[in-house]
Amino acid sequence: MRGLPVARRLYQETGCPVHGMYPLYKIMWLRDTRRDLFEKTWRYVSAKEYVFARLTDEYLVDYSLAAGSGS
Repeated sequence: MRGLPVARRLYQETGCPVHGMYPLYKIMWLRDTRRDLFEKTWRYVSAKEYVFARLTDEYLVDYSLAAGSGS
């Protein structure tokens, strides 16, 4: 995927190179390989966001996590 035009465009827009550590690319992989699961999912969150939501009933993301994940 790295050499594809979409990868270059995403890098220009987000500053995140194609790499498995970024949530966007994991979600894209899920969309392409497990369409059934992808279509049932209503929200994607990190482990930190999930724990925070369970404790507070709010889905929030802090700046450091957003910056590191390309959110």
